[in-house]
Amino acid sequence: MFDEIKKFEDNLELLDFRFKYKDTLIWPYIRYTINLHGELHITNKYPTGKNDNSKKIPYLKILKSTWAWIIKNPYVAKQYPVLIFSSDIYNVVKKEGKFFNKLHDYYALLKPEDTLLIEKSKDCNHTTPRYNKNLRYRDIIDLEVIIKRKMSSVNNSDILTIDSFTQYLKSKYPIKFSQEFYDKLNSMLISYSQSLKPLDHCYSRIFEKIKPKIIFFDDASYGSIYASVMRCANERHVITAEFQHGYIGSTHWAYFHSKKLCKNKEYSSYYPKLFLTFGDYWNNNIQIPGEKIVIGNPHVFEKISRASKDKKVNNSILFISEGLFPENIDLMGNITKRFMKIIKNRKEEYKIMYKLHPKESKIYNKYLEYFAGFNDIQVVKDRDIHELMAQCEAIVGECSTALFEALLYTENIFVYESIRSRVAMPKELGTWFKDESELYNLLVTGTCNNQIKDCKTFWEPNWKQNYLNLLKKYI
Repeated sequence: MFDEIKKFEDNLELLDFRFKYKDTLIWPYIRYTINLHGELHITNKYPTGKNDNSKKIPYLKILKSTWAWIIKNPYVAKQYPVLIFSSDIYNVVKKEGKFFNKLHDYYALLKPEDTLLIEKSKDCNHTTPRYNKNLRYRDIIDLEVIIKRKMSSVNNSDILTIDSFTQYLKSKYPIKFSQEFYDKLNSMLISYSQSLKPLDHCYSRIFEKIKPKIIFFDDASYGSIYASVMRCANERHVITAEFQHGYIGSTHWAYFHSKKLCKNKEYSSYYPKLFLTFGDYWNNNIQIPGEKIVIGNPHVFEKISRASKDKKVNNSILFISEGLFPENIDLMGNITKRFMKIIKNRKEEYKIMYKLHPKESKIYNKYLEYFAGFNDIQVVKDRDIHELMAQCEAIVGECSTALFEALLYTENIFVYESIRSRVAMPKELGTWFKDESELYNLLVTGTCNNQIKDCKTFWEPNWKQNYLNLLKKYI
């Protein structure tokens, strides 16, 4: 069924559906959402329970944050050749007592005089103090887009096009969705229709003011509003790029497009021209419109150089949450709880750590309630995962980049066998298990089937020189 979704994208009729504003393609804005839901139908991973993420941020909280946004307003920044759009969710480590962005600060601080970081808050919260002083906040841009969107009317021709597009999906897409999903899709597309002009206007002002030669934009390959930002920058012949931030592969729809779409010049203009990966392995497992360049992962090598491999805690296990639906308990949370019941019934002592995905921090209390009654489990939201991997004897997950990072610390890696992991993860990585009972048996018998010894294919070490060479080429 995965192949049927991929084959669907070979039909270039998808590019016939356009918003009226600047003849904008619809598919780049919505493809990730549609294909992800297609995957969820295949894997039966739809979340259950109330969607806590549906709660809107209170207006009072927005007002309280507005002053900080004004002070850190990117519209009044000076000119910089390098512009990085990032997110506060990466500010999870500290350097000299100040918050450090683990994805982008390493790069930004190699050329601090040439680089401006524009950071999006996490639910209107900015972690302070920040180590990197060359910083502005993106939220004021987002707020302006929202206000202008709410003030604009929907183009009548777009309403007809959206309806036509929805009917096309119903008849052509290989998976049939519920009417509720189509209704939500319709609302999303109307919102995008109203946002196109404000997005174009706001980011044009930013680019005209700062005049960057190269722009790095986090999550740029996911489409949605980022499609507008990429198109706006590409039209100005600014080099657009994105750093890899986590797992990518043939089942990650942001990084796997049909070959026909990748070759289409117009379609490619909605995506970054360069995609910078952790290592050769990742280049070989994605299919994207842009050029793939190996850079490396500075945070991995910074942490591994400081980690001590002789400080393992006896009977300690790290379970890694994926955060696929950051408003609900993850599949790995369910497995962890069932595993805890097994060891509790056997009266055995284990030290269990459950590491939340950065996007799950808002439901930390929900996880505490979920694991109530199990005293041997610690739910972790803020600590860097490398500190945890250095301590734990075994590491458990499904389709997380952290399982590849774990190779730098231990061979005792356990991969949950699911439809997703069978397609996404290399069979040579770790020891695979089908349920919590098998996981328990593998742990108590000391079974280790990991066949991967050389990590360089995943983690290119020369990130610093690779990045400096990139800047030398483009600025």
